[in-house]
Parts: sequence; C-alpha cells; structure tokens
Amino acid sequence: NGILKKEEKDGLYLRQEFNRTIFIWLKDSNVPLIYFNAVTYEKGSFFCIYDGSKVYKYPVANIWRVEDKRTTYAEPK
Repeated sequence: NGILKKEEKDGLYLRQEFNRTIFIWLKDSNVPLIYFNAVTYEKGSFFCIYDGSKVYKYPVANIWRVEDKRTTYAEPK
C-alpha cells in the first residue's frame, strides 16, 4: 500500500498516508478516470500513473485537468 509518514505537532501525531487518489480528466471526456493508491510522474510528453501493478500513460496535450487527493489523520498523542 501507500507510504506512511508520522510526525508530531501540537501534541498530536499527524499521520499522512501517501495513499493518493488521482482523478484525471481527458479533453474529450466529462467523467474522470480514477486511480487509487497511485504514484504520478511525467516522462517526456506523457503524464504517467503507476498503480502498483501497471503504468498508464496519457499524452499531456490530451489532459484537461488532474486532481490529486491525499489523506491526513490527526491522532491523540
């Protein structure tokens, strides 16, 4: 699964899970493609998404919007 990072701040442990949810809208689509627990990067003119088993490549010129959501939890110390 995702990478877990813990840090202490103001008497709480902040737990940030890098289990990211990626929403990608292509220019000719009004519904996003959704990838869970994914890592993103650019390679040349492609926006790449790795979901742990497969790499999906989309030409940057065909992308209208990308949204990256991460989760942070606050736990009592």
